[in-house]
Amino acid sequence: MSMPALRAVDAPDEPSRNPPQNLEAEQALLGAILSNNEAADRVSQFLGPEHFAEAVHARIYEAATTLIRMGKLASAVTLKTHFENDQSLKEIGGPAYLARLAASATTIINAEEYGRTIHELAQRRKLISIGTEVVNEAYQPDIETNAKDLIEKTEQALYGLAETDKFGKGFQAFGRALAAAIDMATAAKQR
Repeated sequence: MSMPALRAVDAPDEPSRNPPQNLEAEQALLGAILSNNEAADRVSQFLGPEHFAEAVHARIYEAATTLIRMGKLASAVTLKTHFENDQSLKEIGGPAYLARLAASATTIINAEEYGRTIHELAQRRKLISIGTEVVNEAYQPDIETNAKDLIEKTEQALYGLAETDKFGKGFQAFGRALAAAIDMATAAKQR
């Protein structure tokens, strides 16, 4: 009895699949944040720019949350100056895209659920990345790396993913975490 032939993950005859993402959830969350900055408070503990599938959405989220942490208003108007020369944003409508996000915002009530959806899909993309790396390394054995080393490397990557997302942002120095907590509390009080 012979074993069936194995195919590489990126075999040409295999249909291509897109990584899991939900651009509508990203847009809805950003719109909620731009129309009511309190929406950012509902997701800031577990969601970071790196969780967004669309790079321009990640930059908008990062700029908005930075302004909010500083106690400033994050809106389509206040972010416009930060993104006027952003080529990626120009390709999808420029600063008018920010206004469309805010105008089409749903209520703040759904913000946390949108954030959790974005986070979940980011974890899945990372799992795909780890899995693809394992498969590719297993198909091309390195003389200096045996299977046990590959298993340990994979375990470390999975453990790192699990621990980072367990508490939201992974390990942070105490001083940095304390400063961030004080900044968020001050900004929330000012709002």
